[in-house]
Amino acid sequence: MIEKLINEIAKIEAKYDEILPAPATLEELEILKNWATDLFGNDVSIEVYSQFLNNVNSLQHNGIFLYGVNTQNANLDIIENNKIWHDMTEHKKYLFFGDDDISWYVWDSVVNEFQLLDKPSGEIMETFESCNSMIIEALEKVLD
Repeated sequence: MIEKLINEIAKIEAKYDEILPAPATLEELEILKNWATDLFGNDVSIEVYSQFLNNVNSLQHNGIFLYGVNTQNANLDIIENNKIWHDMTEHKKYLFFGDDDISWYVWDSVVNEFQLLDKPSGEIMETFESCNSMIIEALEKVLD
């Protein structure tokens, strides 16, 4: 499903002579895994984000930013964005996967849950059963 949605976005981007980034490399995926494990310990299963990264190493479309690894655009780099968001102590429990104008897409390491947070308040707007379901909803949202 993620691949299908990314292909739909790629077709839209192509109309404007834009192309989506290539998939993340094995080296980039290893960098992400090591970084996330250093930050959250062995409880983090960053591999759940790999289905997205195996299709495209970041995505910016229609107001949404889904982060990748070692991207040329710092606004799309998962490590750089997490450093910024973790400046606030209450955000250190989150692994940030992406954001849009009003929300963050995160994994809460304390409750082991994927969540959509309100950006200004940090309140939980929605919870997801998996990383894939969170990413699918984000992609569907920008295609509406």
